Order: sequence, then structure tokens, then C-alpha cells
Amino acid sequence: SRQEDGAPRQLQTEVWYPAAATGKPSTFSDFLCGGETPSPEIIKAAEQPDAIGGYADGLTIDKIDKKWPCVSIRDAEISTEERWPVVAFSHGSGAYRASYAFWTEHLASHGYVVCACDHPGSARFTVIDGKVITPGGERSKRARMESDRVA
Repeated sequence: SRQEDGAPRQLQTEVWYPAAATGKPSTFSDFLCGGETPSPEIIKAAEQPDAIGGYADGLTIDKIDKKWPCVSIRDAEISTEERWPVVAFSHGSGAYRASYAFWTEHLASHGYVVCACDHPGSARFTVIDGKVITPGGERSKRARMESDRVA
């Protein structure tokens, strides 16, 4: 693994897959901290104009939770009916893995395991070890993004 600040680099990642069970669908806020309940500070950071709140005027996480239906069920048992192909999904620079939940859910509902990570520093919003990371700094510079690419 790549080192960053003397430790292995961490990536906030979600995995969608064909599920065997039904249950309560996830909400958008479930994606903020990888399934952990986001603190009020995390919600406030997510709603900032340079983060998720910047997608539309007046956008809040509560509004997204109420109006953006998710169909995935966090921690559902994976369907073992067959082997599933894997898709590595990469959001574009300045986006966020959950920005494409509609697409990753769709792929999973059609028999794919989908792994999607954020790209800290170029993702619109990510949380690693409780710390909010938004675009900017060394990680957002083109040379750094190019050097971070897998060869």
C-alpha cells in the first residue's frame, strides 16, 4: 500500500452487491461515514458550499435523505446463488462515491459487485478516521493526482 504521512494511505470505500435479504434501505447520510451515524459536525461540513451542499442552493443532508430514495441495504447478506463479476467504480475529480449511488445500486441489482472509493483531496467530500477531507491542498494538484495513480 502507498504511504502517506508515514502510515498506509486510507480510502473511504463502499461496496454494493447482489443481496439475498430485504430490509430497511440506506439513506444518503449512511454514506457520509461508511455506515456510522454522522456527527452534527460531519453533517455541517457536508453541507458546506465546497462539499455536498455545493451541488445545489439550499441543499441539506436531511433534504437528500428525504427526497433521494436509496434501494441498497447496508450490511445485507450477499446472495450466494452464483459468482458475481466485480466492477471498480471511480468517480470523477471533484465528485464523491455516493454521488453515483443510483448507478452503483443499479449495477448491483443486475448482478455486479461494485467497489467505489473516494479520492481524498479531489473528492468533493470524504471522511477518514472521523476527519473531513474536501478538495484542496497538495492532494488536489494535478502532479500529485498523476503520481498517485496506480501504474
